[in-house]
Amino acid sequence: MYWRRNTKQDGSAYYELLLVYVDDVLAVSHDPKAIMELIGKRFEIKNDEYGPPSRYLGGDIEKFHLPDGSSA
Repeated sequence: MYWRRNTKQDGSAYYELLLVYVDDVLAVSHDPKAIMELIGKRFEIKNDEYGPPSRYLGGDIEKFHLPDGSSA
């Protein structure tokens, strides 16, 4: 696991996470596409495909909404 502090365009601070296990990578960020593009410049990404995950480490995952209406 790797994390770093970053800043959104509106100036608010947050932490980006990069979770790596063998050949599975999960980028948690305001802009995960930019992180995956940087990784793709250095390492081969299978079929050059990445996007919102549906599985990670053999488990199904999905986006859900919190009661206040925000996403997690």
